[in-house]
Amino acid sequence: MKNFVNFILGKQLFALLLGVVDGVLTALTLTSGKIIEGGILDYSLAFRIAAVTAVASSFIYFIAEYVQLRRELINAEKQLNIVSHGKFATTSLGKTVFVEVSVGMGISCIFGFIGALIPLSTNILFPNITGLSIAVSLTTLGLLGLVIARIIYANVFRWTIGLISVGIGLSVVGAVLHIV
Repeated sequence: MKNFVNFILGKQLFALLLGVVDGVLTALTLTSGKIIEGGILDYSLAFRIAAVTAVASSFIYFIAEYVQLRRELINAEKQLNIVSHGKFATTSLGKTVFVEVSVGMGISCIFGFIGALIPLSTNILFPNITGLSIAVSLTTLGLLGLVIARIIYANVFRWTIGLISVGIGLSVVGAVLHIV
């Protein structure tokens, strides 16, 4: 189990963070209109929203990360003055990139689902407390900001306030658009 956690935190931290942050923000955006007016989500809708959020997040991760890593292989070829481009991508390096990105895609999907369920399940579990799920989502984003700042040795205040601000902004957008 310890090796798995080290693998996730070492090689797949980007996938994990993208999944959670995207899951929370997307679910918050989609449902904040209903939540603010005191509406209650049902389990079916919550799981459908979480599933769509997770799948979308994982494909976004796959495309972005795969292109980035393939681009790094191409840059390495240029640095080594290899005449024909794309050779590294067809070797075991290319296969390793594909496998690594595919694993990250799965991790992003799982954590996107979990992230989306944070605001959704709070609304289902505490239906009479209007806005609690938004507050829990903003708190989650603040904690993620703190963790990210610690990991990259950045300003904790800026990251925490930054992610909370994005959450507030997308909540307002979701309330105005009233998607769900």
